[in-house]
Amino acid sequence: MTSNRLNGKVALVTGASRGIGRGIALRLAEDGARAVAITYHSDRASAESCAAAIQQAGAIPIPIQARLEEPDEITSLFSTLDKQLTERLGNAGLDIVVNNAGSGGWDTLETSVPDTFDKIIAIHLRAPFFVTQAAVKRLRDGGRIINMSSGWSKRPSAMAPVYSMAKAGTNALAQALAAPLGERRITINTVAPGWTITDGTAGPRSDPALVKQVEADTALNRFGEPADIAAVVAAFASDDGAWLTGQYIDASGGYQV
Repeated sequence: MTSNRLNGKVALVTGASRGIGRGIALRLAEDGARAVAITYHSDRASAESCAAAIQQAGAIPIPIQARLEEPDEITSLFSTLDKQLTERLGNAGLDIVVNNAGSGGWDTLETSVPDTFDKIIAIHLRAPFFVTQAAVKRLRDGGRIINMSSGWSKRPSAMAPVYSMAKAGTNALAQALAAPLGERRITINTVAPGWTITDGTAGPRSDPALVKQVEADTALNRFGEPADIAAVVAAFASDDGAWLTGQYIDASGGYQV
């Protein structure tokens, strides 16, 4: 169920052309956000499709291409966003920032080399930090920051130790910044999706035995949908989330509880 609880808010969702990011962007629009900016890495067609859906939901879409693993492109992202928001809304203020952009992290102790290690850390840890750094200057008092993590940040996987480390760092970011941001009533929280039906999990979901095991290990007996994760993010983004900060929420449907 959607509402008008984000009426007039301005949001930025990184990595929102597909999957969980798209679901989050659409939910914020459906909940009344005035404008929803999204970043995409290279899939322009998916970004344009998401932008059209955001507009249909009643919000102003602002798609921006940005390779957030590149520090200079974070600077360019906010320069473009400032210009777009000022032209369309009269100012560059933000209310909600969702650090969702990510990529594959299947890099084991045996296979990892400095280049792959650096790429995983760059997109999953460095980018959220510097996006947050830039966004804080633009966030209005009472704003919201939501960082997307993973259950592997709490239950590290030998299949993806670097990814697990990066996401654990994302969890720490919210805890480290909650107090200083609290002086401006800005909250910062972390949402960790479990197994979710996206393009990124298409490979594992092609294995019936794995699907059966995941469903058996999940208290709610199914894979999540992007809309499930988006609902949790929307709660943090709304006024209902004003008293929650520095928190980690396992949005997995009770995976392995």
